[in-house]
Amino acid sequence: MARGIWKGAIGFGLVTIGVELYNAETPERLDLDLLDKRDMSRIGYLKINKTTGKPVDEKDIVKGFEVASSHYVILSDEDLKRANPKVTQSIDVIGFVAANEIPLIYYAKPYIVGPIKGSEKAYLLFRDTLAEMQRVALAQVVIRTRQYLVAVYPFEGALVAQLLRYDEEIRKPADVGVSVPKGMGRAMRPQELAMAKKLVQGMETGWKPADYRDEYRDDLLKLVKQRAKGAKPLQESPPARRETKVIDLMDALRRSVSEHGGSRHHGKSPAHGKRARRSA
Repeated sequence: MARGIWKGAIGFGLVTIGVELYNAETPERLDLDLLDKRDMSRIGYLKINKTTGKPVDEKDIVKGFEVASSHYVILSDEDLKRANPKVTQSIDVIGFVAANEIPLIYYAKPYIVGPIKGSEKAYLLFRDTLAEMQRVALAQVVIRTRQYLVAVYPFEGALVAQLLRYDEEIRKPADVGVSVPKGMGRAMRPQELAMAKKLVQGMETGWKPADYRDEYRDDLLKLVKQRAKGAKPLQESPPARRETKVIDLMDALRRSVSEHGGSRHHGKSPAHGKRARRSA
């Protein structure tokens, strides 16, 4: 059984719901070891004392906040909790909003919220209220040494607490030099817009997350297996897709609609999803 990473309570008005947070992600990254190419020895990761250059044992490592040059205040895990016991042990609901009010860019990391024994009834009441009213609870929680804004909502019979990014963490398009072309809407011909809409309709599908997987990881594992058997050469990379020029836009749209039949998929999996169930 999975272990929770945080235990506390959801504060919902005067109702207190004992809960535990569980990591909702299982990243399937392909872990590559760092090797010394001279003898294929693994390169290890060591925590080094920057003064002596020697490795430091885990039991000798403490957390410290620098208050002046080379002067630190040492903080234990108990100190971190003691600073504000209330916020470190509770998810305080501060309001409710419609789910579509939160732009997707603010969603950062999900946690599954499970009830602690004795809080099941209050947990279910809170879940059902959110579902019936189609609302998301906005709350604050401290995890480790940081306070987060979270969105709490029902998911597959349970509750999920989704950590949200703060507004100052979000880079706006203008911050990175991206400007939206002006006046292009007037230059767009009605035929082009109609054809683009037809293409979208022809490619409509149902949301079936299990149909998608990391195909690049699958292909990389396939390459590893080929190399392990006999070091087969890499396949040549396909030519890069060229940008569609404005003059070719209508023709590209027309050919795309023709390729997709101009008809709806009615929830069928997209073509690239056919490989989804292939074993790694």
